Amino acid sequence: MEKVLNIVNSWWFKSALYGAAAIALFLASDKLYAGIAIGAGLRELFLAFKKPTACACACDCCKNCDKCNTDQMLKS
Repeated sequence: MEKVLNIVNSWWFKSALYGAAAIALFLASDKLYAGIAIGAGLRELFLAFKKPTACACACDCCKNCDKCNTDQMLKS
C-alpha cells in the first residue's frame, strides 16, 4: 500500500493524469479546459525541477525520507 501511495503522489503520475485529462478534453472539443489541464500538468513538471528546501521534520536527511515524504527521483 505504501508503494502505491508513493506512486500516486509522485510528480510524474500527476503530470500524466493532467495530460490524459487534457487529451480527453481536447477530443471532446473543450479547448479552454484542455488548456487549463495542460497548464496544471506543466506546473507539476516544473515543480519536479525545483530546488529542494530543508525538510519540515528537521531530520536533515533529504534522501527519500519517510517522515516528510520527499520524492527525490530527480533531485538526488
